[in-house]
Amino acid sequence: MEFASSSASPSGVAILGKLFVGGLKSETNKEALRAHFERYGTVAEVRVIYDWSKGKSRRFGFVTFGDTAAASRALDPGEKDNHIIDGHKVDVKQAVLKETRTAGPSRNSSSNTNVPNGKKIFIGGLPTNITDDEFQAYFEKFGLIIDAIVLKDKNINQPRGF
Repeated sequence: MEFASSSASPSGVAILGKLFVGGLKSETNKEALRAHFERYGTVAEVRVIYDWSKGKSRRFGFVTFGDTAAASRALDPGEKDNHIIDGHKVDVKQAVLKETRTAGPSRNSSSNTNVPNGKKIFIGGLPTNITDDEFQAYFEKFGLIIDAIVLKDKNINQPRGF
């Protein structure tokens, strides 16, 4: 899954609770990021992005909070000048998904739709009486659903269970 800052991909889907942190010093590690952002709330995950072929930091990372209110506090305009990590001012923005590939038409659309890479999942063991709408409604409680399809046996027009 690929992410970007909000200014790099304004048409992307915002990831609530996740922040892009740019302009890190090359020696900044995830412990330093965590220590800085814990003042805003519970930090669930911290990642510093590395170029493993060169063995160096790419000088940006991501911080995911346990709740969106903590991320909002960190993004508050009054906090902009307070984001100093390892003695260096960093750029903090809302993280967004990069739309990296185009899928064919969905069942709800006749045009191409941008689909965020890595967001397609396979679900098995479905009841044979489940409808497309029931399937989609279940997963909508976890976030935005672009498309949800229950595969059907074309001979009997019933769900195949996956």
